[in-house]
Amino acid sequence: LTAGVRDEVCIFDVQAGFEGFPTGDMDALLVVVDPMPSRLVHHREEVTRLLQLADDPEGPAVLFLVNKVNAGVSRRQVSAYLGGRAAAWIPAIDLKEFYADEYHCRFHWENRVIREELEPLFTKLSHNLPIISQ
Repeated sequence: LTAGVRDEVCIFDVQAGFEGFPTGDMDALLVVVDPMPSRLVHHREEVTRLLQLADDPEGPAVLFLVNKVNAGVSRRQVSAYLGGRAAAWIPAIDLKEFYADEYHCRFHWENRVIREELEPLFTKLSHNLPIISQ
């Protein structure tokens, strides 16, 4: 799948635990991290591999996005877990916004609450992703 899309902007959604994905062909990886301690511990091996990939000068750019950030999340501990590589902190958005969108057959970006929370993140990413900022 990835070999046939050279020189194109493509987004692949890869779930945790997926082995053998050809990351060497990627320009950038956006790693969405759930800050729940039990999830961090459960995915420790994958995070370690991604941190090693981030240190590889020949590898793709790796940006860690911490999702569902709320008052109970220890940014200090999550940042230490990620080796200080948290590129962005995505705020927890009330689930009722997502449910309401789906019941109203509306794209989430059309929801003012969601858009206002995420727009700064997209702006920040557009400045930090090497494939976009070239």
